Amino acid sequence: DYILNMGDVNKSLYDIKTYDNYTSIHSLDTCVMSCFLAITSGVDSYDLKDVGVGAILHDVGKTKIPIEILNKKTRLTYEEFEEIKKHPLYGVELLKKNFMISSRIIKVVEQHHERVDGRGYP
Repeated sequence: DYILNMGDVNKSLYDIKTYDNYTSIHSLDTCVMSCFLAITSGVDSYDLKDVGVGAILHDVGKTKIPIEILNKKTRLTYEEFEEIKKHPLYGVELLKKNFMISSRIIKVVEQHHERVDGRGYP
């Protein structure tokens, strides 16, 4: 209900859905699984909202990746993969510029490819 009642989130979901259906489905799946994990870990309802919104918007930056790269069936070139790796930063740009979304949610979007050992991207 919280996600559905946030107009900014709905617009972002619509943008993802109209740009790439696979990313839209993946975002919903990620949200559901992230919320299940958070609930079983004892996360309170306030933090659960940020987990859910961050998870559902984690790939919004992919709407700035050329669709030919995003849906390429063959192996990506080095340059294409470098472009894909920018999607967390593109997501941050979109959310900071256009929406009133908390810094905690933006951090989820920004860091969703980071690893515990500090590797990953951006």
